[in-house]
Amino acid sequence: MGHGDLVAGAAVFAFGYEDLRRLETKTGADGGFEFPETAGRSGAFHLVVAAPGYGRFVEESARPTVDARTIVLESEGSITGRLVEA
Repeated sequence: MGHGDLVAGAAVFAFGYEDLRRLETKTGADGGFEFPETAGRSGAFHLVVAAPGYGRFVEESARPTVDARTIVLESEGSITGRLVEA
C-alpha cells in the first residue's frame, strides 16, 4: 500500500484503566473504527492498533472524543546492520 492508503481489517484494542475492560474491533473498508461503549466515559484507555505489514500503534492514554482522529500506521521494516571488529 502506498502512503495515505486506508487500512481495512486492522485489529483495534482499547483497555480501560478504570475497570480493566478490554474492547476489541476491526477497521472497516474506510479504515474507520468506533467504540460506542466509551461514550460518556472520561477515563483513559490503552489503545493498540495492529495490522499485518505495519508497525503496531500504541497510545498509553487515549480518551473518548466525539471528533474523529487519524492514526497513521507505518510500514513494517526490518532491522539490518553490519558487525565489524573494533
